[in-house]
Amino acid sequence: MSLCGLVLLTGCGQEANNNTSSSVDEKTSSGYIKEKTEIKVLTMITESNSASFENLIESFEETEPNVNVVPIYISGGTDYDSLQRQAIVGFFKDDYPDVIQCYPDHVVNYLRLGKALNVQPYLDDPVYGLSAEDQEDYIDTFMNEGRQFEEKGTYSLPFCKSTEVMYYNKNLVLNADLTPFRATLSDELQAQYTTTTVTEDYLNSITWEEFFQYLAPGMKYLYGDQLTENGTTDATVLSYKSTDNFFITLATEYGGYTTVDEDGKGVLLFDNDNMREKVTSINSYISHYPTLADGSAFVPSTYKCSLFDSEKLENHYNFAKKAFSKGKALFAITSNASILSNIPSNEAFEVGVASIPSAKGKEQMAISQGTPITILDHQDDNRSLASYLFWKHITNKVNSSNWSLQSGYIGIRNSNYDIESPDIAGLDKSSLTYRVYMDQYHKFKDMSDEMFQTKTFRGSSTCREVAGQLFLSLLNQETLTDEIIDERFANAIASINKYL
Repeated sequence: MSLCGLVLLTGCGQEANNNTSSSVDEKTSSGYIKEKTEIKVLTMITESNSASFENLIESFEETEPNVNVVPIYISGGTDYDSLQRQAIVGFFKDDYPDVIQCYPDHVVNYLRLGKALNVQPYLDDPVYGLSAEDQEDYIDTFMNEGRQFEEKGTYSLPFCKSTEVMYYNKNLVLNADLTPFRATLSDELQAQYTTTTVTEDYLNSITWEEFFQYLAPGMKYLYGDQLTENGTTDATVLSYKSTDNFFITLATEYGGYTTVDEDGKGVLLFDNDNMREKVTSINSYISHYPTLADGSAFVPSTYKCSLFDSEKLENHYNFAKKAFSKGKALFAITSNASILSNIPSNEAFEVGVASIPSAKGKEQMAISQGTPITILDHQDDNRSLASYLFWKHITNKVNSSNWSLQSGYIGIRNSNYDIESPDIAGLDKSSLTYRVYMDQYHKFKDMSDEMFQTKTFRGSSTCREVAGQLFLSLLNQETLTDEIIDERFANAIASINKYL
């Protein structure tokens, strides 16, 4: 068996050999699969997770001794779009996996090519389907994600679910006194924003407007010199990892991102004045370091603390990627699955976890992301059933709970949140890492209500990619004019429309 593994399975192996499912398991000692069957899992994983996945594969193969699971590891700076490309190329060579991690946008393409398997008959089967208890236990929001497509049925199954959260430096942010900063504001802004002391409740209910117009400038006023070491090093108030997600979230809150018409065709909504204004504002919060004629990046004589940064920006990667954990950013918005990269070494400061800001007058929103599992059709009943049983095993109560706790991904079952102070293998309960895990763990219990999903349609994957490129190109623009914004929006819309 290959040593490669599945990125979403970190930490499940510790208790894998003792797993049981609450579903009906009336099977013989030789398992459900009676013939030798091999299934391939196309995925991405970090090297540190391979041992845990191997344990999980072994525990599954003990229950199904006729099944051999072969994980295929894609690495080297690739992403889930790379997995999609590899799978689609394989369709035409009859060399593609049985199980693939993928975004819902990608499932649309697999359906269009006739390769995504409807797993609803397996879920409903009286022998190896889900029991009534299991059906209640899986969180509806995540199960329904696989049923959102134009074709009737279930075409993806929840596995690794994530969303965006806002980590913050508790030592500096929590209980910060904004009174000195307020004295510098106009009477209008003082009347509009009245908070003087930063609390957890305040952070969990703040709007984008108040964050960028009041809190972020206030933090810069209080700590800018400290963060930049008096102008000698780069610093920012907020580091946002995914500019793609930021654009989609803002568009959803300020006029709409996309929708689907009555014929199932995608409709673009983000080309509006609200988004143009947001792009312009966010661009102004950035310290730009353009590439010079000789190929080097511009270096200022004195660094100023910016209000916004992202590792996706031109010449910002090396700084922004670790800005928060190194104490050079006060806030970091990123996937909850990136929890470990946001914990400072040597426990240099305490880390808090909050919801991301929301639009004024709107409910709290956070994008639903992460990769469910899709089973690809090989016209082979044994391979299809084995693939389904593999998903069922890795997401049973014990495995899904262990995975959520250790990996930082959102638990996909309600029962994943039944433990008040769970043990996590390798983590001391007195450690900062454990405390942050627990803050995040308890926050997730009700967070599925805040999560939104983008519409899927033919071309929705391309839409995300092009819209993300549009946003990033405008953020990188050192001098941004209305003419540049109009031209790039028009080009992006025309490009996406070709695929709708």
